[in-house]
Amino acid sequence: MASRGAPLLLLFALLSLAVCTHGRIPQWSDLLRLPSVVSGDFSDLRDDDSTGTRWAVLIAGSSGYWNYRHQ
Repeated sequence: MASRGAPLLLLFALLSLAVCTHGRIPQWSDLLRLPSVVSGDFSDLRDDDSTGTRWAVLIAGSSGYWNYRHQ
């Protein structure tokens, strides 16, 4: 009987730990920010006549070597 309770106790402890730490894990929206948002300088966003280059990053993956020709 005691051997059956040990896995349940371990499962309960792990679930409790997961619930307690859920609120402390930073979300992606807090980690990924534009430099203009971090600095608080929104003057670039209000200026419609601004010139410059806007950059974007494309992240793609592949499950094998032969799929690279489709990216």
